[in-house]
Amino acid sequence: MSEGKHPIHIKIRAINKRNGIFLTLLGSLLIIVLLGIGQFWWHEFKIQLIFLLMASFVVWFLGFLKIKEPTYSYELTQDGLTHHHRCGRWFVNWQNIQRVGEVKPDLLGPQHRLAYIGIKLKDLQMLAQTISPRLANRLLHEQKPLLVVALRHGQLKMPESVINFEPFKLNGVVYRGPLGAFLHRTQALQQAFGYHLYLADDTLDRDPDSFLQLLKASIKAEQSSLAGE
Repeated sequence: MSEGKHPIHIKIRAINKRNGIFLTLLGSLLIIVLLGIGQFWWHEFKIQLIFLLMASFVVWFLGFLKIKEPTYSYELTQDGLTHHHRCGRWFVNWQNIQRVGEVKPDLLGPQHRLAYIGIKLKDLQMLAQTISPRLANRLLHEQKPLLVVALRHGQLKMPESVINFEPFKLNGVVYRGPLGAFLHRTQALQQAFGYHLYLADDTLDRDPDSFLQLLKASIKAEQSSLAGE
């Protein structure tokens, strides 16, 4: 993967995408072998075979889910950052990013980072316009670990952690349903951790610090480009 100078076009293949084909084939092979064994020794080892078949199916299903994930999880272009998810996508341009950084349990404390990179936006409008309702609904569930940490450290109260389906008003536009709930959650997490978007470490293709530096370099390159116009 080449990381040329601006304009850029870098595609990020998630770590959790790897081994999908291997796990699917392994699970399939184990199921076939166990079914073959069951033809001869089912009555003697029924409980053991049922347990092993269930475990083999789990292996196959995990591989299937990995294969179903998009080929690339993130795409960095001259215009901005796109997140590709099996449930949809979101996009933010570089000019709309106020800052990026590590996500920590306590904004004022020296604790170890959480397994996320955070993005603070200047305006939620573009995010609201580009994210699909299906992805918004999915992210509400994927963000549960962040809510648990925020509650544990007292950065959110229990009512703030509950999904809020009240309409969300943004720049004169009213968002309802999963999209409105996601925007409410985005504001709550921003109050807790200081960021609107959270990029999980296992959706990256490199160590988090390297990806963070890549984001900062892309934002700086865009700022330099605008200054030179």
